[in-house]
Amino acid sequence: MAQFQASIARKLLLLVIVFLVACQHDAVKRPTPLLEHSQMVALMTDLQLADAYVSDLKANGTDVKELTTKVHDSVFRIHNVASEAFEENLEWYSANIKELNKVYEDVLNNLEQIKSPDQKDSTAKARK
Repeated sequence: MAQFQASIARKLLLLVIVFLVACQHDAVKRPTPLLEHSQMVALMTDLQLADAYVSDLKANGTDVKELTTKVHDSVFRIHNVASEAFEENLEWYSANIKELNKVYEDVLNNLEQIKSPDQKDSTAKARK
């Protein structure tokens, strides 16, 4: 569970970094095609889950650099989105922070729904 939360924290840190980099650009060109909100949420939710899986393997001593690339490529293939297209869309969403916040809110809601009952109880206790 701690690894799952650490994975989410790393992703949120990445989000902040992407946001800061995006703020340095005067205008980010709208990608073609722009992934719809629901597509971006589904893709980012699956990437979070993939990262949590890889993080668990890393804790067991597995070398994960190549595995991470393979797992991410699988997620992109499942969603029929090229990694480059995802990066362009993430850059656009980062420049449109209200949209990105909506995406991340829905991603976090999805992850919360996926948690096991034990994880939900631990999260609720930690928030008190």
